[in-house]
Amino acid sequence: MPSRSRPTSVQLPRTLERPSSSKVSRAALLAASPDLGLLSVEDIRKNLLQNATLMLAGTSNLSPSHLPTALSKTMLPPYLGIPLIPSPTSIYPTHVLAIANTSPSNATDTHLVFPIHAPVLAAHCSKLPALPPPSSAVALSAPPPCPSPCSPLRPSIRCSPSFPIHTPSGSSNWLTSPRFSGILTGINKP
Repeated sequence: MPSRSRPTSVQLPRTLERPSSSKVSRAALLAASPDLGLLSVEDIRKNLLQNATLMLAGTSNLSPSHLPTALSKTMLPPYLGIPLIPSPTSIYPTHVLAIANTSPSNATDTHLVFPIHAPVLAAHCSKLPALPPPSSAVALSAPPPCPSPCSPLRPSIRCSPSFPIHTPSGSSNWLTSPRFSGILTGINKP
């Protein structure tokens, strides 16, 4: 028979301390998309929201056979060759992030891979360092593979599988078109 222990009381704070907020870096925005020029951060966010459908279409149009969902830490390339078919109804991702857990790493660790739009991250993630500019070695209008920078990112994510809930490639597309219902759908997936 299992031993019964007395219930322990837990005291929770009435209010939680908010982390300090920081403003979005203009330099990071311009590094992500130099064509933004002198637009205000709010105007940039509105513009991104207006283009959300095109960005989501661009992410959806990427062939799963050319973009793995995970890569071994030892196999992480500096660039991925992803064939793109030009489309006026799509804005293709500019980068691919490789997300790792915050737990201690070893050689067999895998990174989850997510296509992203650098201007979206720059406009919403103020503590993220500026991403390198997207490669322009091959024009987007050309059908051959177009290299996309693959930047390993190790943010404070305790569980890397939770990352897609917040990204344009995830089920909720929170950063691209912020809807709370999308977050709930992403969390409640089996």
